[in-house]
Amino acid sequence: MSINLDSFYEDHSIPFKRIDIVEMVPTKTYITLDGSRVKLTKDRDIEIVHTSPLWENEVITSLSVKGVELFYKLIGK
Repeated sequence: MSINLDSFYEDHSIPFKRIDIVEMVPTKTYITLDGSRVKLTKDRDIEIVHTSPLWENEVITSLSVKGVELFYKLIGK
């Protein structure tokens, strides 16, 4: 499974707030389009915190209503 690093969203924000990579804060956790959690290091590298519970090629923006419900259930919201 690969991680999509094209877009980032603030972790624990409802609704999701999109963040550009230049706005990312080191040590803060972000969610990628495929649902993976990543953290920006102090050296501005991206560290994988948790890979996505979603299937490959399934993105948050294209989930059905049931898919969104499952996504929030998987991340404990």
